[in-house]
Amino acid sequence: MKVVLETLQDGVHKRVKKKQTDVLKKMETHSKLTQTRLERMYKEHEQEIQEAFRAFLDDEKTRARSIGRVEYGLAQQNVELKKIVKSFFQTTKQEVETTDKQFECIIHQIDRLQEHEAGMSHHALRQYTDS
Repeated sequence: MKVVLETLQDGVHKRVKKKQTDVLKKMETHSKLTQTRLERMYKEHEQEIQEAFRAFLDDEKTRARSIGRVEYGLAQQNVELKKIVKSFFQTTKQEVETTDKQFECIIHQIDRLQEHEAGMSHHALRQYTDS
């Protein structure tokens, strides 16, 4: 009986050992599958992050180029405005100088007319007093 019991124990022990080995192999396989799945997910997420970052950089480059074009356009408009303002001031200065000269001529003519009128009045007064 002792032999039968030992044989049974050995059999049970071997089955338990085999079951443990099978369970450990399944756990190892499951762990490897899980690890592989996690690595794949990590790579996919890493790739998504890199794509998003590249898209962000592309957007930033596009935005920077757009800003550069706008700044260039504004600089060109600024140059044009400066030319227009300079031309306006030059034209205005010339008109003011011309107007000043015209006023000087008019004042000179008025002065000459007043002198002539005074001379005529003086001459008329002399003729009147002489007669």
